[in-house]
This record gives sequence, structure tokens and C-alpha cells, in this order.
Amino acid sequence: MSANEGCTRLWKSEIHFDGIFEGLGVQPLLAANFVCKIVNWAGFWPLLTVVVSFLAVVASLLAAWIGGRIAGKYALLAQKQAALEARQRDQEIEQQALAGTLRAIEADLKVHKDQSSQRCFGALVRSLE
Repeated sequence: MSANEGCTRLWKSEIHFDGIFEGLGVQPLLAANFVCKIVNWAGFWPLLTVVVSFLAVVASLLAAWIGGRIAGKYALLAQKQAALEARQRDQEIEQQALAGTLRAIEADLKVHKDQSSQRCFGALVRSLE
């Protein structure tokens, strides 16, 4: 039995199509023969393989591009957040250093017994804390 015979045997007269081919102007047997001819064409399967391979490559490239865009977006957000946190840490360290410097000046003033300067710097130290 050839492939064409097998295809024509698929369309038996007792199968009813309930008008699904009416608007196409094609009889079911003609449509089946057309499909069988395409499938049995010698170049169909190699061509189908090439087309499917091409579509797979395009889908892979598209997925890689989209993944790269998403990863880049979140990497940029993480970098900005890290910069903000580093700036905040630097400001806290700077405030601690300034407070330490003012405490050292206050201690030095206590040694020299300069009461007026001590009150001024003491108030400044308390305002920074």
C-alpha cells in the first residue's frame, strides 16, 4: 500500500463533516489529497526541519535578549541601591568622626580650664549626638 492510498483511505464516505469545509470551496477528499501530496513531497521533511531549526534559533536569541535586558535592569537597580547605602554609611562615619573630634577638643579645653570655650563646644557636641 502506498502513502497516497493510505491517505485516501483515511477519508471514508461514512465520515460526516457537518459543513466545516463549506466556506472554503474545497471538498474534504481534495483537501486530504492536497495534505498527503505535501507530506509525501520529498523535500517536505528536510524543509520542515530547517524551518523548525530556524524558529528555535530565533526563539533562543529572543529569550537571551529578553533575559539580558531583565538582568541588566536589576543589576542597575542593585548598583544604585549599593551606592545609596555606601553614601549613607559614609555620612554616618563622617558624623561619628566629627563628634569624636569635638569630644577631643572638649577634653583638651577641660585641661586648659577655659570655661567659656568649653561650654560652647560642649553644646555643639550635644547637638550633634
